[in-house]
Amino acid sequence: MEEPKDEFKIFTDGEFSSPIYRTKAKRVQVVYFCLDSPIGTYNHAKQRIRVDIKASQLYGKEVDIDVFRFDRFYRDRFYDKIKVDEKDKPQMKVEIFKNYTCEEVDEVFEVLGKNAHKFDAYFFHFFTYLQVGERGKAVNRHLKDYRLQFYDRAIPLDHIFDKIKACPSMALKPKIFFVQADNLEMLQPLVIKKATPVTSERKIPSDADILVIMSTIPQELASRPRRQRTETNRPVDQPSEDSAARTGAETRLKQCSILVQAIVDILEDHVFRDEDIFTNTPLILGKAKEIIDTTVFGDDYKDYDIPVPTVRSTLTKFFFF
Repeated sequence: MEEPKDEFKIFTDGEFSSPIYRTKAKRVQVVYFCLDSPIGTYNHAKQRIRVDIKASQLYGKEVDIDVFRFDRFYRDRFYDKIKVDEKDKPQMKVEIFKNYTCEEVDEVFEVLGKNAHKFDAYFFHFFTYLQVGERGKAVNRHLKDYRLQFYDRAIPLDHIFDKIKACPSMALKPKIFFVQADNLEMLQPLVIKKATPVTSERKIPSDADILVIMSTIPQELASRPRRQRTETNRPVDQPSEDSAARTGAETRLKQCSILVQAIVDILEDHVFRDEDIFTNTPLILGKAKEIIDTTVFGDDYKDYDIPVPTVRSTLTKFFFF
């Protein structure tokens, strides 16, 4: 039987030449790939929390706190102005894949590719760990050798991009990647003195309409105490009792990764939320830098450069969502 015609597979001449990506019905797909702990150990496991909001498509699941925070952001973003008519309701599909092997991830992308025609935009999230090889080996000095960990092994981020290129229905549509890959060597600053952003030599396909925002700052470091600033912009230690009155969930949310905090802080701000997402990336990096600068990492990090998240983009149009 011939496949039914789907208007969302067809681009008009106006849409093709438009400076703005098409989002006719806010049909978006949100995908999370999560690794609960590094390969071969339960040490430095991600913090998790159960989703207790019935409106969430992740209701009842125990998820990484970074997923929890993003989930709330997307629900607020796409469902804050729902019309009574069901046809006008944004169609957001959320899927989460926890502790998948590399082969299983490949299978997921095959399925995503088959259904890609149903959506206008895609948000891919990777909450995992950076594979940096054995300490002291030359592999640590070459960014091209860095890979993301999955359940059984690590693969280059380029491998994921190749899977995206194999999905023709994703062509000319924005694909946003938020990558939080904890570099655990940063937890031993006296051994490794300086951190280098790992995406600066990363190749991204030039025809992929991709935006990648990546951070390697471990989630653990995000829970270090913060300094707030006085009216004269002088840093002061944040009172420890500040979070005492919060619920357990609210307190744990304060510990989500620095990148995630920066993204949602900017994109939820009413001043910036209606801007194109790429236009907001300098603000996101600036917010991350502000969080880094006001975090008390401890004496071990006195001469240690905490890397600001990095951005790479091949978007060819503005993307408003």
